[in-house]
Amino acid sequence: MGQDRDLNQGSGSEPVGDRVRIFLRGRRWHGNYQLDGRQVRVSLKTTSKKEARRRAAGLEAELAAGRAGRPKPPAGLAVVINEYLDYLRTERRSPKTLSKYEKVCQRVTDLAARRRVRAIADLNLRLVRAYQAERVRSGAAPKTVYTESVVIRQLAKFAVSHGLVDTDPLKALKLTKPRPAPQPCWRRDQVERILAVSPEWLRPSLTLLAELGLRIGELKWLTWDDVDPRPRLRPCLRQGRLEAENRRPSGGAPQPSRAGRARGAAAPGSLGGHRSEQGTGLGSAGVRAPTAGGR
Repeated sequence: MGQDRDLNQGSGSEPVGDRVRIFLRGRRWHGNYQLDGRQVRVSLKTTSKKEARRRAAGLEAELAAGRAGRPKPPAGLAVVINEYLDYLRTERRSPKTLSKYEKVCQRVTDLAARRRVRAIADLNLRLVRAYQAERVRSGAAPKTVYTESVVIRQLAKFAVSHGLVDTDPLKALKLTKPRPAPQPCWRRDQVERILAVSPEWLRPSLTLLAELGLRIGELKWLTWDDVDPRPRLRPCLRQGRLEAENRRPSGGAPQPSRAGRARGAAAPGSLGGHRSEQGTGLGSAGVRAPTAGGR
């Protein structure tokens, strides 16, 4: 380290090879060379003069081979799409997410073939607008068009981050998120009528869904360890348990989301008297609880 500090003492220009010189600008070292009659300055992205010399030597070798400063040809659109989908599979995205992304990529591929677009660099704003226009004509909802446009934007970012194209072809793309459409929901009196006519064995489960705002997957994997039975407190799913379930390996286990606290007072009563003999599941309350490992 002492030798490295000594190397950084001077800030003047220094030749490295026949064509490249290094110089210090601020705290970082830069390289300077001539290419096609023009002066080129590039950051060597280091504060160490020793490392700057090493990188400048590599730049000198690229110049001698005729590679430095020449933009590399962009990858084909089909290649980028295949690598992107492989990346999503490696990241273990859910089958539903993968299916959605695959459909969007297939539509982009079909549109690109009709418009004779072959390289990722040609995935420009005109192609995205043409894609959006086709989806609108097919009757897709505004939110669907928006989310699919986000997928295309992510495809371009993936190509840039993985070195498949030098510049972002969709850098100027601006997407406006549509306003959410009001979703239909049962009124309280309608929920009470549904519970009143439901089978007795199913009513506790439906009551939990109605009062706690759970999803069906959360209810299916709910155990007594997730319930806080203290008086004057409504039941609440423990956050750590849900996050642990989310990290469960794929293979049939659901992926619960974060559950909020109960919004009604009927949920505690729906749990009363339904504790299973083993005390590990809510199966006797109409919930088909897991059996492996007491989960």
